[in-house]
Amino acid sequence: VLWLLSSSSSFLASFLGWEPIKVLLEALYFSLVVKRLHPDEGDTLVECPAVTPVSERVPRVRPPHGFALFLAKEEARKVKKLHGMLRSLLVYMLFLLVTLLANHGDASCHSHAYRLQSAIKQELGSRTFLAITRSEEFWPWMSHVLLPYVHGNQSSPELGPPRLRQVRLREALCPDPPGSGVPTCFAASGSFSTGDYGVGWGSAAHNGSETWAYSAPDLLGVWSWGYCAMYDSGGYVQELGLSLEESRAQLGFLQLHNWIDNRSRAVFVELTRYSPAVGLHAAVTLRLEFPAAGHAVTALSVRPFPLQRLSAGLSL
Repeated sequence: VLWLLSSSSSFLASFLGWEPIKVLLEALYFSLVVKRLHPDEGDTLVECPAVTPVSERVPRVRPPHGFALFLAKEEARKVKKLHGMLRSLLVYMLFLLVTLLANHGDASCHSHAYRLQSAIKQELGSRTFLAITRSEEFWPWMSHVLLPYVHGNQSSPELGPPRLRQVRLREALCPDPPGSGVPTCFAASGSFSTGDYGVGWGSAAHNGSETWAYSAPDLLGVWSWGYCAMYDSGGYVQELGLSLEESRAQLGFLQLHNWIDNRSRAVFVELTRYSPAVGLHAAVTLRLEFPAAGHAVTALSVRPFPLQRLSAGLSL
């Protein structure tokens, strides 16, 4: 509505006010200051222009001369002025668009969002995380960089505990020649869907440790486009604690029991921050992918967003 009111009022003000005033001022300037170059001459160049009849068959093309040359110059001048007027119209429309964006673009919210995003990336040590190439480097970074930032930053409180979410390879039966046993292999899916994982992976791979809880993907959840594939919101979820000591203890337990192994394909660290200074929330997602054995590809995403206050009644 603000855009429509601004554009319509600007058009009406220009059409009914500024443009007539501009034409009137230009007419007064040319009539009072510039005047006529030769006052004794009339407006007509010639009383009766001489027209010489020529044959339709012209032996050769001759350039215009005389009165025809003057008409050609006038046409060229009109075309040049028309092009200048079109350029002025485009510049005016661009100026109007910039004015509307500056007045109704809510630039303050976007600037705060960019500052919040930059501050979170700087405090998280994004360069150190993006330099991780192996899973062994992930655990020290979590313990010494991420957890102190999460539990020690009072200016930007944490909304709930951070959580780890892992996407693993799917277990499937491999075809084998007749007469042999039925081996088990790991099928790599294009989207790495986690729907066939069951409740958890076997305790034999973790020396008798407990299995991890599996969370089914939400239909309205966030999808992530990674380096290898597209990931849904499902996977094996492990929430960390509400204090630094508890989170480090859980992190050490995961590292001790090889929570990340050769079947892991992606590990997500998800947390949500709130900044009271700018009134914005930020959804932080750190992704660690394993396209090859032992090698890791990292990515960091910080998405600031405001929460709109709900009113008591409905209105248009």
